[in-house]
Amino acid sequence: MPKTKAPQDGVKDSEPGAKGEIPSRGGMKGIRIKVHLNGCWGQPRAEEQTDSLVEVFRDEILRSGRGDILLEKTVPIGLRSMEPLVSVERFRQDPVIYKEVRAERARTIFREHVLAGKVPFSFALARGVVTKEKARPIHSDLEGKVSHVFDHPFFGPQENRLLRNRGIADPDRIESFVSRGAYQALAKALREMTRDEIIRGIQASGMKDREGMSGFPTAVRWQFCASAKGDVKYVICDAHGGHPEACLAANLILIDPHALLEGMAIAARAIGAHQGFIYSPSGCPALRDTLAQAIAQAKEHGFLGKNILRSGFDFDLEIREGSSSCFCGE
Repeated sequence: MPKTKAPQDGVKDSEPGAKGEIPSRGGMKGIRIKVHLNGCWGQPRAEEQTDSLVEVFRDEILRSGRGDILLEKTVPIGLRSMEPLVSVERFRQDPVIYKEVRAERARTIFREHVLAGKVPFSFALARGVVTKEKARPIHSDLEGKVSHVFDHPFFGPQENRLLRNRGIADPDRIESFVSRGAYQALAKALREMTRDEIIRGIQASGMKDREGMSGFPTAVRWQFCASAKGDVKYVICDAHGGHPEACLAANLILIDPHALLEGMAIAARAIGAHQGFIYSPSGCPALRDTLAQAIAQAKEHGFLGKNILRSGFDFDLEIREGSSSCFCGE
């Protein structure tokens, strides 16, 4: 997912892989503005909303003449009913998430919070980091004024598993995922486990697919494929998935593309496949670009292609585009 590019020095991309720290400039801690992509970001109107907000903030930054403000277009964090969402991070202050941000609210956020350090409480949604990796602060100037994500009715009950890298790992950089454990499971599957052991491990985990109300056991599906006659087998991913307005599969890939690639490579090893295909709807160029970049980086680092991790196992992936219909992936 390409980041916002600055036409002048007044707007900078954040330094990825900094473990949540706001990058410094000139020895001073900076301010980060995150414009979160809408939950159904593949729809043209949703992307237009996000891009228009980015332009509003970009104009305000350039007008201010500040060189320590970083602007970032980043992953969705959920709660579509409250979108567009914007987060502001200031040094020594809880990050604040704002709801239903349009142009005028964006300008208010910039003037009052970014420049003056005063939170406009009327449209502040929550404070803190939605992944909840950071502990709740003991003392906060915002206590009693803005609910912490731990207490928020939407974010509070969540336990991030598939979304554990949301807002932390940079989808543009494979290194930020590897530093958080990406491809370790693939290395174990290739170096330490037989194909049957991989399938038994999946069975023991109780993993099910995401289709239907109850889901079908993943290990049973993999065993069917592994036992099927024929020497040539494929691993196929429908990256559209479900109802076209739901965007569930697309959002998971946008947030953590390497989880998909690693999972497909492990599945390939388990069933004896050496080629995979990912269906990407033509109406979602951001999805295609995110996947293409992730695949290229995985090949460059030896996680896809020939002799993966010097294990002797080959597996390659291709993206195939088609019409934007929930049936095309099937």
